[in-house]
Amino acid sequence: MSNIIRIKKEEGKSFIDDFHTNRKCFSFTNPKVPLKCKCSEKFTVPLDIVKKTLHNLNDSFWNEISMTETINKHNVSMIAGHALATFLEPYHLKLSKHSPVYEFPVYAAVNNNASAQIKLCISTTVKCFGLTTKSWNILKQQHTDNVKELRLSLLKYVTENFDKARSMGSVYKRFRDIFPQEVLPVTRKNTQALRIIETKLNGRIVNLNEEEKNAITYLLWNHATHPDNLSQIESGGDNIFFGPPSNMSLWGGLKESEGTKALHHCLVKVINDIWSSSLEARSFFQYRINCLFSQVTETNPEGMLQESHTDLEENNFEEMKDTMKVMPMIAFSPMNEDGCMLAIWTDEYNSWQNRKNFPGQYFLYVPFGVLVVLPGNCRHAGGFCFGGNNNSKFCPNQKTLNEMKEDEEFDNKTNNNEESNIQEHNTQKPIPKKYCLDMKKFKKVHDAILTDYCCSNRDSIIVEEDSSDSDCTDDDSDYTENDKKLPAKRKK
Repeated sequence: MSNIIRIKKEEGKSFIDDFHTNRKCFSFTNPKVPLKCKCSEKFTVPLDIVKKTLHNLNDSFWNEISMTETINKHNVSMIAGHALATFLEPYHLKLSKHSPVYEFPVYAAVNNNASAQIKLCISTTVKCFGLTTKSWNILKQQHTDNVKELRLSLLKYVTENFDKARSMGSVYKRFRDIFPQEVLPVTRKNTQALRIIETKLNGRIVNLNEEEKNAITYLLWNHATHPDNLSQIESGGDNIFFGPPSNMSLWGGLKESEGTKALHHCLVKVINDIWSSSLEARSFFQYRINCLFSQVTETNPEGMLQESHTDLEENNFEEMKDTMKVMPMIAFSPMNEDGCMLAIWTDEYNSWQNRKNFPGQYFLYVPFGVLVVLPGNCRHAGGFCFGGNNNSKFCPNQKTLNEMKEDEEFDNKTNNNEESNIQEHNTQKPIPKKYCLDMKKFKKVHDAILTDYCCSNRDSIIVEEDSSDSDCTDDDSDYTENDKKLPAKRKK
């Protein structure tokens, strides 16, 4: 280990040894004014365990960087800054562009041997490694350059750690500064999500256990739609590609594989709960699997959603409801760790939304490991593109499960049109304006997390004063206030 590395390492250890519970945090840019974070006051484990954890991190980092032979006193800050950015990536919470925070696990015999975490601001973290302003600048630049990644991480963090807005404090305030109120984290801890999905719509929010989550992953890697069998949705939803599962029956195929049986049993259990009043319906329960993938395309560079629609035509929905005395259901569960998003329109609950007698409109964010079940006549739209691996063809990977449909057989074959692979759909009446996307809200979601087309010259969506989809109409003359369930615009 070179002398300069030894010096920096010891400077970091001295800083750690000097930790005390009321120690103030100071920025590199203004070292005379204390920061508001007060890291050391928030530790929930004994200080000696905190120091031991930070000493171990210091040792691990400098032992790794000591292998770099070209490091010297002139370039140590630059090389160490880049190396530290890589080293700290797993610990970066990615919640803020201006004030990065790092969370380190502490494994000790505390609270019945449970693991705990300590959080440090970027300035205090850098000082624990004995580094200076130049390294701090490099670290901050590398960990805050992808704004949409940070905002997606904030969305995931809020959903995973959801609690009452007041108890979440500044994190929830930052979340609502970025995302409109219509963005709804789907978690059983979110009472608003429960009210809308379960109480008003009689759907379900299901937290999958580890076996069921493994089944989702198994489904993705072993039974996802073969690229040759993907079809494309047209008119606003042409960034959605969908198709049947591979090497698996379209209807009820999850029970055929040991890797996916847990998900099959989960669906059966949920439907048995929803249809508890009808033994006959439960005995005839079937589900169909569709695989959906989203990709920003040249024909839809701004990632516009598909038009709002229902997966079941109204007459089929009402027929089953009258015959079986239950509602057919649809369900969604993301395949990608970044989750998925679904826009829904519901007349059942609009609460605080000031939409002039229009139905409530929400953007459901469904995290990985959650299954959302909705009634089959719920008007919705998909096609949100965000997160995922930038090197992959589709982002994010999204599946729809348990799609109870009464329409004709699904065509498993590739579209025979040699010029394109766009799925043809029946054209129905224009969608009433009340069921069109609120472009101002969508623009805010787009600017926060949605992927931009790499070849597009437009940086963001242009929203006019009275923006609306070209396929929408103000003419509601054919629709009464009681006519809430319109025929589907398209079939998936």
